[in-house]
Amino acid sequence: MGNKTLEGQDSEAVLAMFDRTAGVARKEYLKFVTDGIGQGRRDELVGGGLKRSHALIPDKDRGTESYDERILGSGAFVDQLRREKELREKLFSGMTLSELATRVEQYFLIKPDQLGLRRKNPTHQRARDIFCALAVRDLSFAGTVAGDKLNIRRAAVSHAVRRGTMVLAESPELRNEILGREE
Repeated sequence: MGNKTLEGQDSEAVLAMFDRTAGVARKEYLKFVTDGIGQGRRDELVGGGLKRSHALIPDKDRGTESYDERILGSGAFVDQLRREKELREKLFSGMTLSELATRVEQYFLIKPDQLGLRRKNPTHQRARDIFCALAVRDLSFAGTVAGDKLNIRRAAVSHAVRRGTMVLAESPELRNEILGREE
């Protein structure tokens, strides 16, 4: 949207797909992104790796480059994003909400597929708060998508994220144990 330029990023080519006028194109692109957010995390857009070049050159001469279906840009651009720690952790975790729910349930000794049920048990509520905080803050899922997983509304997710973030601040090892990350 013009706030930062990264190598391999071709914002003019992307915006040209939406309109010839820069201002209109930016508004249409923003609408496109906003509409996409409503779709939540889609497994077919989780990926990456190496991909053969689609250039019109003989097979034996085709090279490989990094790619990720979720990112518009060259292989060099994808590589640059992977080198940025914050983006690497968020974009390339590959963890789905179902996997996160399973990990939280295992950590808190909750029966499988029970995290989405409402319980008055404080441990169960704490697990739901931590699930929301990790889903939204660490894995960059939309709050509405995390809420759908737990059968709660956006406002409830917001409160759960706040509570879960406070718990994680008091017990930072909890994040690493659930996400399986070493820092």
